[in-house]
Amino acid sequence: MVKTELERLSERSERQLLELERECIRFLELRNRLAHGDLDEAERERLEGDLYAQLTQLESAAEVARDGMDAVTEALPDDDE
Repeated sequence: MVKTELERLSERSERQLLELERECIRFLELRNRLAHGDLDEAERERLEGDLYAQLTQLESAAEVARDGMDAVTEALPDDDE
């Protein structure tokens, strides 16, 4: 079966949204460890660095997912068609 451009874009967008979801979960896990962990100073600093890096990754994943959703929207047929 040959997929339409819209189907292909929709599948890619879904994969991008799942990746964003995984990045969100990772961020929340790190945040929870920082908020509720009994950490020494070195571990706290390491986790804070990881959390900062994860925020950067989360921003990147969100941008990719947003672009994917935009591509799907642009591929939708016009209401006039």
